[in-house]
This record gives sequence, structure tokens and C-alpha cells, in this order.
Amino acid sequence: MNKKLTFRRFMALIIDLIIVSFIVGAFSSLKVLNPTLDKYNESYDNYYDYVKEVAINGNTDILNDDKALDMAYDVSYYGRYSSLISLVVMFLYFVLFQYYTGGKTVGKLLFRIQVSSTNGELKLKQILIRSAIINSLFIKLLIVICIFSMSKNMFNSYNMILDLVDIGLVLVSAIMIIYRDDGVGLHDKLAGTIVTRIK
Repeated sequence: MNKKLTFRRFMALIIDLIIVSFIVGAFSSLKVLNPTLDKYNESYDNYYDYVKEVAINGNTDILNDDKALDMAYDVSYYGRYSSLISLVVMFLYFVLFQYYTGGKTVGKLLFRIQVSSTNGELKLKQILIRSAIINSLFIKLLIVICIFSMSKNMFNSYNMILDLVDIGLVLVSAIMIIYRDDGVGLHDKLAGTIVTRIK
């Protein structure tokens, strides 16, 4: 795999994530779209302070701390509208925008690369499949469904599993991109796509 192309891909992704984070942050700060914003900020501050206090006291088993788990749930619960906004923005940017620009995002345009189909014209389904994996859209959707529909105990269990699956999928894709000669990640393999330079 061309190391310069791999570098371009990772830099383009960083640019895209910064853009998406900015947009999500702007919309999430609007109370009309995010009615639990104040409670989210309060619960996040409480959770951060508690984790910091636990770490200072030398307790590293935060995953089995019932109080920490309860507080983490509150952060997720009050952040559910922010999570929904994030999911919508990521879908619009990484799926629809990328599809209608012929496999390009702002980051990809800046680094002169694009997503292409390995078999004919690039289809919306291909962009959706690759974004569901590499941009974690599928996992984010499941987490949003879980936080809106599950009890605290069920959510904490499923959320941890989903996070591990998400990390695993992204990690496998990154390793494949780095070490395969054609630079095809798991998301590209399943979607039938490849990233190429813009000519």
C-alpha cells in the first residue's frame, strides 16, 4: 500500500471528524433540539469529577464501580438528543454528502482522494455499508435505540458490548488499510469500494 495514500486517508478522516464535531456541537447547543442539555452538562461534570477523584485515590476498577456506572448512564441518558443529532449529522455528511459528491468529503477533497467502486459506478448502498462500519453509524444507531428504549442495567450491559464491537471493527479496518497491498479495509471489502487519488 502506498504510504502517502494511507497518510492522506487518515488525515482526511481527521479533518472530516473535526467538521462533523463542529456541526454536531453547534446543533447540540440549541435547547430546542437538545432539551436535556443542562442536565447533560451537570451529569457529565459530576461523572468527570467522580472518576478523577476515584483515580486520585488509586482505584482503577472503575468498570465495576456501581456509582460510576450509574453516573455514566445519566450522561448517556441526558445526552440522548446529542447522540441522535450526531447520528443524523454523520449520516448526512458521510453517506449522503459523500455519495452526491462522487465519493468525496471535505477532508478527501483537501487531500485529493475519493471513494470509488471496485465494480462500476459508486452506489449509495456502498457508501452506506462502508460508513456504517468505519464511521460507526451502525453501532451509533444501536446505542441511540438502546438509550431511548432500555432500562439502566440493560443499557449499561449492551453499551459496553457495542463499544467493544465498534472498537474491534474500526481497528480491523485500520490494520487492513495499513498492511494490505491494496489498502482495502474491512469496510471497503464489505462495500466493494477502494480509495484512490483524484486525478
